[in-house]
Amino acid sequence: MNIEIFKILSYLKNNPSIAYIFSILNSFLQIFFPPYPGDSLIALLGYLSYLNIINGYVILSLTIISTFLSSYLLLYISYNFSNIIVNSYYFKKLFNLHSLEKFEKWYKKIGPFLLVIGKFIPGINSIIIIGAGLFKIDIKLSLLSIAISTILHNSMFFIAGKIAGENLKFLKTLIKEYTTYILLGITLLYLGYLLIKKIFRE
Repeated sequence: MNIEIFKILSYLKNNPSIAYIFSILNSFLQIFFPPYPGDSLIALLGYLSYLNIINGYVILSLTIISTFLSSYLLLYISYNFSNIIVNSYYFKKLFNLHSLEKFEKWYKKIGPFLLVIGKFIPGINSIIIIGAGLFKIDIKLSLLSIAISTILHNSMFFIAGKIAGENLKFLKTLIKEYTTYILLGITLLYLGYLLIKKIFRE
């Protein structure tokens, strides 16, 4: 996968005008076809910005806007067609009634939080967005959570690619080990939350 990613980098370096269209397509594919490596490619766009091959502000803006709109489209579909999806044969085979009730309780409690955190865990962001639609989580709150997580996530990767600059070794390490660091960070945050909760109870 890394080899293919750096082939894309090479192509965009030689065809910088395509990068603007690619940033929009990349955002759509990331949301609708996980585990497509959209995160890594955002970092590569940041690297191209470092080289002054593309306009970083325009590319980052396009990436954020198109990611948000793609996420909104997925939320809209799952929200408005929730009855069809939930009552479908394949959905019923995957989830029983008890599981659905359990998931719905979690979403009602921490749905917006899941939408923010899920953006940083590769492969599950789209599933969480679909869940928010299926369980009818408040649309405005869901969109706010998606907007916050999209801005933070896309900016973080873009800036990381820009900071890496010519240090492609660092960029490769970032792409390879990103998931590990994110999961570790989320685990530490969760443990910190439990500790604070315990202190306040006492």
